[in-house]
Amino acid sequence: MRLTTRLAPLLAILLLPCLPLEGQTAPAPDEIETAKEKLAALKKKLPEVLNQCLSNATLWPRKYKGRIAGLRLISPNEAKLTIRLDYVPPENPDAPAVGGAAGGGPGGGGDAGGGPGGRRVVVQNANAVVFIYLKLFDGVWTTHQVGPMSNVQLQGGINYVMAAIDEIADREAGK
Repeated sequence: MRLTTRLAPLLAILLLPCLPLEGQTAPAPDEIETAKEKLAALKKKLPEVLNQCLSNATLWPRKYKGRIAGLRLISPNEAKLTIRLDYVPPENPDAPAVGGAAGGGPGGGGDAGGGPGGRRVVVQNANAVVFIYLKLFDGVWTTHQVGPMSNVQLQGGINYVMAAIDEIADREAGK
């Protein structure tokens, strides 16, 4: 009994910061609709922006053809953008071939062909998938995070894409 009378005030002090001071309410339906409308407008512009960003060869370690695989809300004020980057092999026949493991796959079999001196560059998977997260701040969709990537060589190009998305949002907002 004595222990509970001493612990009760201590427990109340410890748990008080865990209680919300204001009641959290769900966003108004019109706020969600506005977010969806702005996201749909952004989605229409993304393929062109992605292609422009991918055309800058200095930012990308390889040539890619990109496509928007998805853009959807994951909460009332947060969205997830999925971009698929498909490797485009070089058109130059003197360039090293890029393909699957030796002994088969794109670019030939296990022979010594594929480039100067018979060398062949093997890339396990040159395609990539990138996740960019957006948040709705002050009525504008803003990029805030890129999903974990195993290929840090792509980071410069992805940063360029994120900046281009932010520029679209700024133009839409008139900022």
